[in-house]
Amino acid sequence: MADVSQNWLSCLSLDNLPTIPLASVLSYLNARDLARCSRVCRRFDEICSSLPSWKAWCENGWFVTTCPEEKTWKQVYIEQFMIWGKYEHCYTAIRRAWNQIEDFTRTFCPEIYSSLNPGLTETEISRIEERHLKGLSLPLDVKCSYRIHNGQRLVSPGLIGSMSISSHYQSESLLDLNVASSGLQHRDGLRNCLLISLCIYTGNGQFIALTDEEGHITGEIFWPSPDRSIIMVGSEVIPVRMHKFHSALCFTDWLTEFADKLANNCYSVINQEIFKFEFSSEATTEGITVRTTTSFLPELSSVYPPLFFFTYRISISMDENWPISKKCQLTTRHWFITQGDGVKTEVHGEGVVGLYPVMTPGAVTEYVSCTTFQTPTGSMEGYYVFKYLDNKSEEFHVRVPCMNFKSLPFVQAEDRIHRLGRIKLREALDKGEGGSSMVS
Repeated sequence: MADVSQNWLSCLSLDNLPTIPLASVLSYLNARDLARCSRVCRRFDEICSSLPSWKAWCENGWFVTTCPEEKTWKQVYIEQFMIWGKYEHCYTAIRRAWNQIEDFTRTFCPEIYSSLNPGLTETEISRIEERHLKGLSLPLDVKCSYRIHNGQRLVSPGLIGSMSISSHYQSESLLDLNVASSGLQHRDGLRNCLLISLCIYTGNGQFIALTDEEGHITGEIFWPSPDRSIIMVGSEVIPVRMHKFHSALCFTDWLTEFADKLANNCYSVINQEIFKFEFSSEATTEGITVRTTTSFLPELSSVYPPLFFFTYRISISMDENWPISKKCQLTTRHWFITQGDGVKTEVHGEGVVGLYPVMTPGAVTEYVSCTTFQTPTGSMEGYYVFKYLDNKSEEFHVRVPCMNFKSLPFVQAEDRIHRLGRIKLREALDKGEGGSSMVS
């Protein structure tokens, strides 16, 4: 009886399953487990190596779409894993983002595309860390990105986007690692933070925190916002407090959000330069369409005292099929502005940015202007007054739909320092330094 039972159990082993059912079972495994199973025996190795999962993992995970005739997809997968395996948790997202950036800039911004540097080797990254970072290490997703592209040459226009108004031009470049790491910060509020993007005209850029020493989240991307108020105790000026505008929790989120917006044509491209205006609203009146886009400028904004700087780009166009007898000219503008706290103001003026556009069928005119709020959100709507050129006594209003403005999230210095205090308290408790005070 025991022999019969033993024989029956042996028949249940995976090795005794026919090839097709066994392959079906193994296809549910992930790459690591499948690789382990392939070492069980020659039959398992043959079945595991022939599964279509390897091809899918190569295409969707490593973005490799061709397999040499002399190799299997499993071998191709393992080769890529040997190169990129340490970045397995972030490689797919970072590589996809760079593919989107390459495709977009190659098509619409060739000058930016040509400024992208080739990637660094692991050895080169390690040497730069040893030379500049004083024992600190870059987050893995940042290293992964620099393996693919070592930022860009410091040229204009910058990859991360531009903004231009009458008195300000910002073009943000993604720094190469050697330049970025040589600027490791030691200032209060920015200690152990790296500048990862920079405008060569203004000196402004975004930082990444390598540690939580200053109360930042390790890996967080942010715009520093120095306190613009002057605080004095007696005759002594208190050092500047460092607030911040928060861009992303980690480099992966920062890069992929930017790349997705490029791929979905969320930003404007003007003269092969990326402008980070995002669609706000659109309305049509009497054959004239007003389309608005807006952008927040953290480099010109202040967390404290609160001042939030925005630009907006407005396109005014007349339907090409509209009668020529309806040609007209913009004469005045009228704005109704609402702060985030409900405070309302009105602005009325002649023309737009000193111009009085004439609209004929098919005509398009665009302009950029700016506004500020004392709250992180606000809205602006209104209308333009047009006069018909063939009958200047007759005028009509063209609606400008509501533009909604919203700043990046921000953190005041006090909240950042408070978080730093909690971090230090937790560290002390973990080390047992706070335990004695709890004993009576």
